[in-house]
Amino acid sequence: MEKFFIAGVAVSIAPALDASGQPVDLVGDVEPEYCDHKGQMWSDCFTLRCTRCGAPLFMPVRFLADRPAEVLETMHELWVRAGWPSFFGGRWPEGDCWIVIDLAEFAHVGGLAVRNDLLADFLSVGADRAGT
Repeated sequence: MEKFFIAGVAVSIAPALDASGQPVDLVGDVEPEYCDHKGQMWSDCFTLRCTRCGAPLFMPVRFLADRPAEVLETMHELWVRAGWPSFFGGRWPEGDCWIVIDLAEFAHVGGLAVRNDLLADFLSVGADRAGT
């Protein structure tokens, strides 16, 4: 486990939790593209990682299974920039605060919800990456 110092006190930060919610170290015995993340805990409130492959688990694991590490890290980065939307019941939040946009990385779940107040910056960073 990693150690961080908060107000001079060493605090252990677990990057992963087991099925009972107890902190565990990452094993790293498989590549993400071959990992189904079965039995792993995920959270949309803070970043958890798969104990077997180290992939970020920010939505139900069946939607993240068997994807290369680069794709998962890109998806996680986009999700964070979008405002950490929740994906419960097979849906992204929609309404006054969110808009779902089409993104290739999230095509399998109908796009990605982006908070309205972050949308302009989200799209401008995407345009910069695309070279437009």
